[in-house]
Amino acid sequence: MLIVGLTGGMGSGKSVAARMFKDEGAYVIDLDELARRVVEPDKPAWRDVVAYFGKEILNPDRTVNRSALAEIVFSDPERRRALEEFTHPRIFEEQDALLKAIKDQDPCSVVVIEFPLLFELSFQKKFDRIILVYTPRDVQIRRAQGSDSH
Repeated sequence: MLIVGLTGGMGSGKSVAARMFKDEGAYVIDLDELARRVVEPDKPAWRDVVAYFGKEILNPDRTVNRSALAEIVFSDPERRRALEEFTHPRIFEEQDALLKAIKDQDPCSVVVIEFPLLFELSFQKKFDRIILVYTPRDVQIRRAQGSDSH
């Protein structure tokens, strides 16, 4: 099994690249998707996050208000580390379970893991290959603002 890390900045085109690999037969694991999954209501990470940050970070349907939580953690490194301690181990447990299932089903597969913070978290050695998706900063900004459809 070949495990490829796919990384790049917000709006760089990681998801487009991941779709291209999937279209060619690779398995794709999106860590952002797993991050959303581990904080679904009543899951262990959700309980830890709500206990630490309070119910104010919840939407009426009890899902985590990601914007409200981001506002808190991006301005406070200590609180960001706490969030990461609650979520990262569970995200990687989910990833490892998916990798095992893929390996059991298709041991000669190519697995692309869409991992936005690959370098920031120093995970380079966990992958057989790494692909960095790059796009100019002005394009990233337009995409992040929703004003660029490509």
